[in-house]
Amino acid sequence: MATANQISNPDLGVIGARFTQLIEYLAGVRKMSALAQKEIGKEQLLEAIIRILFEHLAAEDVSLYLLENDVLNCVANLNWEKFIENSDALGTRSQSYKLGENLAGQSALEKKVLHINDCTLQKDSRAVKNAYAAGSVIYAPIMHGDKVIGIIELYHPYSNHFNHWQEYSVSIYADLVAMLLDYNALLYDMQGQIDQRTEELQKALKESERLRRRYEEMSIIDHLTKLYNRRFFFNEVTSGLSRALRYDQSFSLLIMDLDHFKEVNDTYGQDC
Repeated sequence: MATANQISNPDLGVIGARFTQLIEYLAGVRKMSALAQKEIGKEQLLEAIIRILFEHLAAEDVSLYLLENDVLNCVANLNWEKFIENSDALGTRSQSYKLGENLAGQSALEKKVLHINDCTLQKDSRAVKNAYAAGSVIYAPIMHGDKVIGIIELYHPYSNHFNHWQEYSVSIYADLVAMLLDYNALLYDMQGQIDQRTEELQKALKESERLRRRYEEMSIIDHLTKLYNRRFFFNEVTSGLSRALRYDQSFSLLIMDLDHFKEVNDTYGQDC
């Protein structure tokens, strides 16, 4: 196993990103598990579920479909643009699909996750156009035993946005959603297991947060000067510019250069 000193900066960047994803995933799972301990109505439960999926799976648009009489009906939807305008902008979409119809229907019929990296290249063999003309989308079946009871749909307007991490995570979330929809059984028959899992998740979150901070610090701070390095700069300037564009704010960048700084290093040494 490589030591911290042997790991290159690019490797540390990848490790830091993975730990960040792990934290997001565990935080969402913890919130999902906590829902099982609340006595709330079905509409409130669906709203809570869709918000957790929206917050923790990096999608611009999230929809939840439930199967009724062999038809998938959208029962909850959150869209980023509407959410920015109004954080309470939870709604539904008028779309519904029969089993085998469109990609959502395919996912339900075949009982497997469908991940489309580029919707513009998608050719549906059933001669039914995809709901999205461009971008990337993931469909994950919600299973109760061997029976499909719904579909989770994640969409982003950029192609190749989702990776294997979201594909894996949404499958786990789908299992949790299935348990939550069978709420009474989960509340009374599995309360002890939920408490135990919640405690385990809390411990995992604390440990993951400790590791994330450690690796994040190693990846963005220069070991000699203890100053932020270029990786930190690129992340921050990209994030800052994105915020400025999204909220129509001004953005400035100040660059300074020290002439002949090499002479200082050569004369007094890098430590000085």
